[in-house]
Amino acid sequence: MLLLHDDVHTPVCGRKTSFHPAIPAEQNDGHSGSAAGYRIITSAQDPACSRLPTGVSSRSLPEFAPLPAELSSFFIHLSDAPPKREGRWSRAAGLLLCAASAVLISISSTLVKVTAGKTSVFYVLLARGVTELLVGSVCLVMQMVVERRWISPFGPADVRHLLVARAVCGSVGVGLFFFCISQLPLGDASAAFFTTPIFTAVLATFVLGEPWTAMCTLAALCSLAGVVCIAQPEVLFRHDGIQPHGSIAGSATPVVASRVVAVLLALAGALEGGIAFTLVRCIGPRVRPVVHVLFINTSIILISLVLIATLAPHDHGHVSSSGGIGLFGWLAAVGVVGFASHWCLNRGLQIGQAGPGAFVINLDVAFAYVIQVCVLGRALDQWSLCGALLIVAAASMMVVQKMHGRTEGRDG
Repeated sequence: MLLLHDDVHTPVCGRKTSFHPAIPAEQNDGHSGSAAGYRIITSAQDPACSRLPTGVSSRSLPEFAPLPAELSSFFIHLSDAPPKREGRWSRAAGLLLCAASAVLISISSTLVKVTAGKTSVFYVLLARGVTELLVGSVCLVMQMVVERRWISPFGPADVRHLLVARAVCGSVGVGLFFFCISQLPLGDASAAFFTTPIFTAVLATFVLGEPWTAMCTLAALCSLAGVVCIAQPEVLFRHDGIQPHGSIAGSATPVVASRVVAVLLALAGALEGGIAFTLVRCIGPRVRPVVHVLFINTSIILISLVLIATLAPHDHGHVSSSGGIGLFGWLAAVGVVGFASHWCLNRGLQIGQAGPGAFVINLDVAFAYVIQVCVLGRALDQWSLCGALLIVAAASMMVVQKMHGRTEGRDG
């Protein structure tokens, strides 16, 4: 708050409003006079208030004096007034955007699943990187035009090495997730990859010094039990190996990994994602989100090109003989839907509350299982469903703990 004295025009800055005496002490009979002709100034030392005359220099004033009786209740009312709450539609819009993000993530995973039957999953990864890099570059240029200043796509020099490390870890995690989608039922792959919050909590404890609580331990145990239910190792379950859906069997991306190996690869991808998230927290708000997008998708392009050159040099894809949308349309859709899901997620968390938004994002796993049954025609496995519920419960525990920690921080 900044106000000026009428005569000397001396700015007085502080955090709490106060009045200084309008009348010398010997003339102040204790009766409150009119507030006309006085100016509110600020004082950081005390919340008490007094009156300020328009003809007295602020340098000759005492630090504070009692507030006149007729004004005290008015200013107490102002100080105690609750902050203006967001409208119902604003809060609903944030949750709706988070829900839209969950739906789009499930759709993107389905597109990866279907496109992996038409060409190598490495080409799908390349298409995702190229599409999001182009869209992100356009967004960066538009942001520079709107703000009328240069925004470096390389980020600050002092954190550039962290940006590179975050991009490499994030791109490896995305690549492993795409591969596991081609090897596992869609719902199982999504649920196994949803263990990322647990890995992030573990890394934050060792790297960032965040506390490891009993809630973290319970969430970790729930995630471990959920992963075991999804992986269904032969030691504990009678399982003949992974049974792929017919849409990808014998296709350009055949099933080459056992169920346990595929789940372990999904966990490795979740670990890479946890490392990437921890690095983002180390970098902090110094780097714009669009710069993160450019870095990670550049890394995705480079990694996918290396994988294509070494593991699938002669696979140029083929269009399904059933007609319909072409291969390049499927590939472009993967990138566009992926970018849209990220935008909805970031925007939803910005205008809404992060805690409820994180709960809504958990719907991604549920949507994945619905699509698996209704679109891909793959029946649900009771153990897989149980494992998914345990993993979602573990992620929800982490959200509750984070919300509780923030509430305590504000109260303290």
